[in-house]
Amino acid sequence: MSYGISPTVFARLMAYFTGEEDIQKVILFGSRHGLLQFRH
Repeated sequence: MSYGISPTVFARLMAYFTGEEDIQKVILFGSRHGLLQFRH
C-alpha cells in the first residue's frame, strides 16, 4: 500500500514544521533512516 506522498512533498511538509533551513537535514535524516519510503 502506498500513501502517495513523494519525498519532495514530505520534505516540504517537514520543513514547514522544522524550519526551512533544516530541510536538507530532514532529507538526509529521512533518506538515511528510510522515513521517505511509505510503501508497505
